[in-house]
Amino acid sequence: GMRADIQLLRRRVPAMKAEGKVFVVIDVLRATATIIEALSNGCTEVIPVMTVDEAFARDPLEMARTCEHGRELIRLGLEEDLAFCVQTNVFSSVPVFKRRSIIVD
Repeated sequence: GMRADIQLLRRRVPAMKAEGKVFVVIDVLRATATIIEALSNGCTEVIPVMTVDEAFARDPLEMARTCEHGRELIRLGLEEDLAFCVQTNVFSSVPVFKRRSIIVD
C-alpha cells in the first residue's frame, strides 16, 4: 500500500526527506484559480513571492513596463506617464471621498 505523510503546517521539507515522495499542495486561498484566469486572459508571467514585503520590494516601474497595459502605453509614447503613475509617497495630503465631495486632509 501507499503511505501518506500529512503536514498541516507550511514548512520546508529537506531534500533528503522529499526524495522519492509525491507531494500534494492544497491551495486554500485559490491562488491557482486566479493564476489560471490571469494566464488565460493574456498574462504572460506570474511572479510568486512569499511575503507582501517581498512583493513591494520589486521595482514598480519595471513591473509596469512589462505588463500588457504598460507595454501599450510605451507603444503610444507615454512612458513618462507610466513612470509618474507608479510613484509612491509623493504627496503630503490624501484626497478622501465623503458624502459626494472630495476632502483633502
